[in-house]
Amino acid sequence: MTGNENNYLSIKLSDRKSKTIFRDLESKVINCNVNSDMILNQVEKALVRIQHKHKLEFYITEIEFISSDSFSEDIYEQMTFRLLSNIISKEHPNSA
Repeated sequence: MTGNENNYLSIKLSDRKSKTIFRDLESKVINCNVNSDMILNQVEKALVRIQHKHKLEFYITEIEFISSDSFSEDIYEQMTFRLLSNIISKEHPNSA
């Protein structure tokens, strides 16, 4: 049976490099479909794409997610790219 896929992602940015903090917002871990390593891998791919496209440098310092969200090979990369693109278009309108 197929159904909707739902994924939550929150990221915090900084201009200084620091260790990334992860917060799993799942209160009861019943089905762990995603984990911090998988999400970090996807988020970093999007970050490299954004930095290459816009020639800006910043860092992800915090990631919030829900471990029971739907698994996907690239959903967090897509979400991160879209989030960062929206932020950049508002903060640096001539960078698009």
